[in-house]
Amino acid sequence: LAMLTGEDTPAASAVRTRALGYMLDCMVKDVARMKQQEKQGHKVKSLDSESLLQLYVTALDQTRMKDSRKDAHDYLMNILVKQPVFEDIRSKALAAVVLARTGHKNLAKDYVESIRQHTVCTETMGRYFDGARAAYSWSDYRMPTQVTAVEALQLVAPDDRQTISEMQRWILQQKRTQRWTSPVVAMESIYAFFVPKAGKQPDLGMLSDTSGAEITADGHRLPATAPTAGLGYVKVTLPASGVKTVRISKSATDTSWGALYVSGVQPMADVEAASKGLSVKREVMGGKALKVGDKVKVRLTVKADRDYDFVQLQDRRAACLEPVDASSGYRQGAYVDIKDASTRYYMDRLPKGKTILETEYYIDRKGDYTAGAVTVQCAYAPEYAGRDKGTVMQVEE
Repeated sequence: LAMLTGEDTPAASAVRTRALGYMLDCMVKDVARMKQQEKQGHKVKSLDSESLLQLYVTALDQTRMKDSRKDAHDYLMNILVKQPVFEDIRSKALAAVVLARTGHKNLAKDYVESIRQHTVCTETMGRYFDGARAAYSWSDYRMPTQVTAVEALQLVAPDDRQTISEMQRWILQQKRTQRWTSPVVAMESIYAFFVPKAGKQPDLGMLSDTSGAEITADGHRLPATAPTAGLGYVKVTLPASGVKTVRISKSATDTSWGALYVSGVQPMADVEAASKGLSVKREVMGGKALKVGDKVKVRLTVKADRDYDFVQLQDRRAACLEPVDASSGYRQGAYVDIKDASTRYYMDRLPKGKTILETEYYIDRKGDYTAGAVTVQCAYAPEYAGRDKGTVMQVEE
């Protein structure tokens, strides 16, 4: 806060001074251990994460050091300047911040350019890291990596507003589908929008304009409505008939999102597969000729385009299927709720990529049956959903 606002209080300064003193004493001990290793023939060529964070804190605070503390700091800086590679993107971004704040501008620029080259970008999602070198951390997905990369860009390449804005957009997009219960990740994310450019005050960017959108139905403007509690959406239900065109317009340049739902009734056999962000595919793993008494496995393959919190999946099973395990409970990373006509899965977290859920059933009667559509949806961002069409099952005696 002192760095962001340029203001400080005696109480906060005293706490920070004591904390920094303790950290610097730890740094001195760490360096003494490294030097002892060198005497034994084990030269230290790279910094561990703790030493890198120590340099990061001293660089932010512009800490003045002397004697053993300065020697330890200089020893770590000498390793950092010569370090050939970094295992993860966040470490490289931290190094770029440290180097930029300690006068190694050109090396910091090289690191930032490398960070930029590791990103991918889409118009909807923004710019982000999509590889294993951007690790999950703090049980909060990849937010710390993204935020530190934004900080490095703001400091080293402040004129690259497009890249910075795209990376900030990705952070906002993650909030649509994630709850962020950790205070650490919440404060980190806020910091990404307020961290100042080199020598300048923070640029609030896409957070500076709070004007809303105008929604019209067949040319008639809908009345202003407060966001629905818990969702943040303005929820409006339109008449079932008569509305032909819905138009949403806004003049501000900040990021907005929403969803329009059209519901109707149709036979289960006519429901087609569809997806947005989430998709699901159902497979009945059994023989071609199904008979009463057979055991079959229903495999549900869910694909997610990003990390989601609170995902609901409903498999409307055929009437001839009886669950082998009829009890509800936590299985396969989800809470499985066995109902009379469906099996439902509730997942606190669904990571990006492919997730497979399998449940076994007995076939208890003969005939021709249709399993209803299987659907998957994010509970708090309901516009992200997918479905697979119904399945016809023929059971012999």
